Amino acid sequence: MVKLGIFKWADKAIADGRIAHFGFSYHDNYDLFQEIVDSYDNWTVAQIQYNYMDENYQAGTRGLQYAHEKGLAVVVMEPLRGGRLTAPPENVAAIWAEAKQTHTPQEWDYAGSGITRKFRSSSAA
Repeated sequence: MVKLGIFKWADKAIADGRIAHFGFSYHDNYDLFQEIVDSYDNWTVAQIQYNYMDENYQAGTRGLQYAHEKGLAVVVMEPLRGGRLTAPPENVAAIWAEAKQTHTPQEWDYAGSGITRKFRSSSAA
C-alpha cells in the first residue's frame, strides 16, 4: 500500500472530505493484522471474521482486542459462520435447552462470541 501511494491518497481524500472513514477487510493471521493496523495512523475501521468457532482464527479475539486498543471500529463478518451456527448439533441444542435463560441459536452465537461482554464497559466511557 505504501508503494502504491494509497496512504498519501487516503490522507488527501480524508483532508478534503471525500472520505470520512478509511478501513480494510482482513483475511489472514493475527501477526499480519497487527502489522497492517500499525502501518497507518488514520485507520478508523477494520472488518474481521469473528464468531465463537473462530476466536483463534485469522485476526480472532486478539485482533478484535488490538483494534479496540487502537481505537478502530470493528465490523464483524461471518458472525453466524455463513448460517452454520444457527442449527447446532443435537447435543449442543440439548445443553442450551437446559439453560436457565432461553435463547435462539443466533442469540447463543452472539453471546458465545462475547463481543458485547468484552467491550461494552470501555465503550461507555
